[in-house]
Amino acid sequence: MGKKILVVDDSASTRQSVSMVLTRSGYAVSTAVDGIDALRKISEQEIDLVITEINMPNLDGLSFTEEIRQQQRTCRTPVIILTIENNDEIKGRAKKIGASEWIEKPLKTDGLIGAVEKVLGV
Repeated sequence: MGKKILVVDDSASTRQSVSMVLTRSGYAVSTAVDGIDALRKISEQEIDLVITEINMPNLDGLSFTEEIRQQQRTCRTPVIILTIENNDEIKGRAKKIGASEWIEKPLKTDGLIGAVEKVLGV
């Protein structure tokens, strides 16, 4: 199996569609329903890349990204933001905290795979 990707989104349909695209492209995928669930999963397994939504209950995607940036084991794990947001202030904050890429929904398969390959250096 290929690189391990964690998909974090409170929408089951988004988790399913992103997972399907990535699995078909040879990646190993795990999912989380929000930032808290993602923190637990990232502590239990090695993850090569995180794809996260911003707007989620309990712990949003930007706060989750800030959390993993503070941990030695995950501080360099690439993060792709996949969101419906199109706000320059939020994009600036995402970049400042270390997001590697920004993809806007609705999901476009080529754009997702292109961003993943770019971030992973494939």
